[in-house]
Amino acid sequence: MRKLLFLLALILGAQVYTQAQRTVYVDTKYILDNMPEYAEANSALDGMTLQWKDEIANLRAQVEELKSEFKQNELLLTEAQKVKKASEIKSKEKELFMLKDKRFGIKGDLYKKQQDLIQPLQDKVYSAIKKMAEQRDYDFVLDKSKGVSILYAKSKYDMSDEVLRIVKNMK
Repeated sequence: MRKLLFLLALILGAQVYTQAQRTVYVDTKYILDNMPEYAEANSALDGMTLQWKDEIANLRAQVEELKSEFKQNELLLTEAQKVKKASEIKSKEKELFMLKDKRFGIKGDLYKKQQDLIQPLQDKVYSAIKKMAEQRDYDFVLDKSKGVSILYAKSKYDMSDEVLRIVKNMK
């Protein structure tokens, strides 16, 4: 009998505890997409990306031109000239590889610019989420845009517009 009462008390206690937790969700993608400064930052990143892609395309064209010239003149070149031309091609290919890595590599220019332009905006959103959660005493705030599977949620628990309002007032 004691075991049964203990088990019943444990189950009821767990239900009370789970009911006491307050959980809401936000969509950070929606919030960021509705921030004008985020659109400006993305536009600036897109412009830089296009410039860098053009720069890489120009260098790639130079490499292809060198290869084409080499193939056309290969029979006319001496062995020393072939070695020199092959070395020149290898050097340009290495330069191309280095440029790609510099612009789009793991710690490349694109990554650095994203950190400079986008990260502060994301931090601003997360600060607003934290502020809202603390003011309204929420236990959990889920982000539906980050791959958290929310199979169903009532829209009254979507606090994205509230966070967006806080972010806009943080200026």
